[in-house]
Amino acid sequence: MREQTPKRAILVTLQNEPDFSQLIVLSKLTVGETHKLIRWLDQSGLALLFLHQLQSNAIARLVPAEFHLALVERHERNIQRLSDMPKRFRRIHKAFQARESSL
Repeated sequence: MREQTPKRAILVTLQNEPDFSQLIVLSKLTVGETHKLIRWLDQSGLALLFLHQLQSNAIARLVPAEFHLALVERHERNIQRLSDMPKRFRRIHKAFQARESSL
């Protein structure tokens, strides 16, 4: 049941009327529990949404610094991946064109 409380604390921040009062529970997690929770956020697709909620409501201070940093790093990696996509698309497109012209 202990695992459900941090998840619930995050989920209630994502409601139409967010409740940030439960975020204190995140500061009580062990390193292992924190890693597990961040992995859950990644797998559920909620990591960047949760970061956005923290930043847009100026409440990042309510979560442990390491936790916030992990979310920021994910956001930065996501931006990098997105910026690389046009180059990848062009490379794939050129490969298809080359293949078509050789047929």
